Amino acid sequence: MEVNYWKLLAGLGIFLFGIYLLEEAIKLLSGKALKRFIRNYTSNPIKAISTGALSTAVLQSSSAVTLIVIAFVGAGVMQMQNAISVIVGSNLGTTITSWIVATAGFKFNIESLSLPLIAIGGLGLIFSGKSSKYTNFTKLLVGFGFLFMGLDYMKNSVLDLVDNFPLDYLRDQNLFIYVFAGIAITGLVQSSSAAVALTLSLLHSNMIGFEDACYIVIGSNIGTTVTVLIGTLGAQSTMKKVAYSHFFFNVFTGIISTAALPGIVLLMDIFFDHHHDPVFGVAIFHTIFNLLGVLLFLPFIRPFTSFINYLIKDKTVTNTHYIHKALPQFPEESIMAFRNEVNYLLHLTMAHNLDLLKIDRSLIFVNDKDLPYHKEILTDHPHIIYPKIKSLQAEIFNYGAQLQQSELSNEDAQRINHILHAVRYAVASAKSLKDISKEIDELSSTDDAHLDTIYQNLRQRLHNFCSQLIEVLNEEDETKITPALLYWNQKIRANDTDLVNSMIKNIANYQFTENKINVVISAQRAFGLSTRQFLLAVKDFSLSETQTNIFDNFDNYER
Repeated sequence: MEVNYWKLLAGLGIFLFGIYLLEEAIKLLSGKALKRFIRNYTSNPIKAISTGALSTAVLQSSSAVTLIVIAFVGAGVMQMQNAISVIVGSNLGTTITSWIVATAGFKFNIESLSLPLIAIGGLGLIFSGKSSKYTNFTKLLVGFGFLFMGLDYMKNSVLDLVDNFPLDYLRDQNLFIYVFAGIAITGLVQSSSAAVALTLSLLHSNMIGFEDACYIVIGSNIGTTVTVLIGTLGAQSTMKKVAYSHFFFNVFTGIISTAALPGIVLLMDIFFDHHHDPVFGVAIFHTIFNLLGVLLFLPFIRPFTSFINYLIKDKTVTNTHYIHKALPQFPEESIMAFRNEVNYLLHLTMAHNLDLLKIDRSLIFVNDKDLPYHKEILTDHPHIIYPKIKSLQAEIFNYGAQLQQSELSNEDAQRINHILHAVRYAVASAKSLKDISKEIDELSSTDDAHLDTIYQNLRQRLHNFCSQLIEVLNEEDETKITPALLYWNQKIRANDTDLVNSMIKNIANYQFTENKINVVISAQRAFGLSTRQFLLAVKDFSLSETQTNIFDNFDNYER
């Protein structure tokens, strides 16, 4: 019988296309809910591993879960240790494909499964209209249909191959040959699921033995890291850290399971005779060795994280903390990174303004110890802060422009614009005070009691202002933010009025010379402008459209 190699390749292609449709449909159906699940349920290693396993089982792609995790780490919303735990769990989630293939692929008439799914899904895709929800659901059905159809093609073509292939050549080779074959196949087709399906087809046709199939599955587990490793070429260090942790864990699991294969098989045979159903036996082995890897690795996640951080140093020369690590193909996570970066800029601006009036920064930033830039905010020399603020402004605006070229909702696009306004106001606030640094120095070194009183008044006002605004930046409830901002909006005006009245009184009493009058006027005007600009920066950064309208309407009414 002539072997139809095209049928084998077509089966592999249809299977991969089915996996692709499944992944895309589930991404679109679950969307933000799946990402929110991955982000929120990773507070400890056990939760993170469970989340990784479940997410991969649902999404049918450990690579997709890994990329989502990379995006979260880059956005600064997930710690590296938790990211590694999710990846460890994702390996366990990949075993679901083995179970689907072992239970449905070789136990039933596959054609009777695939054709109805493709028929219902394909017709539904045409008649579902413009409803994205139904369209994605029909894609899900078509994806499963193609997955089973591709498996059927592979199974039948391999059965044809058995009659024309010297089986002795494939049997009883060195175990490393099979492991390498698993790595190579997975690396070539970019899918461990397809490699496992092909392996089970070969086993079902008796082309390879049970243990041979187990070694190939071990290799496919290692080979699944190739996709992410290739994707990290020239990438930022954060992405490399996640990719290399994935690689090292899979190699570790592969070495342990290869050495322990005879013992695992003996353990399996106590409960299940793999000779009776070798395909089902491989699915069990696939699950056991991944579970074994998780259990052995779990106690060492923290030191392993330290090792990865030591191995791969951050080589970025940028002033940014978040946006240089965010992946642009994940807009939701990129916006998080964008917000976190602007929050850093606001902290930096506050530190700059405090320095100019010689106020100890540690009095203000005492509750921000968990922020990655906390030490930097406290120790950066004043002379380098303003250039860093200007540099950050350019990088944030550049990144914001890139974000706006992505597929964003109208709400997200407006939010980005508001946040860019916040950046502009924050930088203007720093510049307003920087421009009167000479006048501030005169006030701080004066021997005039009246000028010293004005200077101490400005320092006290800035201390109180920043103490309140830092709490606003840490507050998530908008209904508490708006009243605080409105209070300071009125307070700034009242303080300015009091200072002007005090200055007029002193002038009337001939207590100020012309030069002192100019110094006080410049300092008072710039200080009021700076605090007002920073208030507007926090307003645009923190408030939604609704709360912004409340603030603006009240502000206009007060005027």
